[in-house]
Amino acid sequence: MNNGLNFLQRCIALSFLFLCCQCNRSEKGEVQRSFYYWKTAFTLSPNEKQTLQQLSVNELYVKFFDVEWN
Repeated sequence: MNNGLNFLQRCIALSFLFLCCQCNRSEKGEVQRSFYYWKTAFTLSPNEKQTLQQLSVNELYVKFFDVEWN
């Protein structure tokens, strides 16, 4: 019984140590904003252009065509 309790204590201590190490991150991830433009014709209004610039959007994914099965 003592052997099983000793193993359980070690598991709890290792789990606690692991959690403490993971919660101490000082790095902040860099945000890279992207949007999908899912319209048939690609025409951005002045308001849409301004919004993309204000939000510092890095990438814009544009729909070029639809694929249809015959």
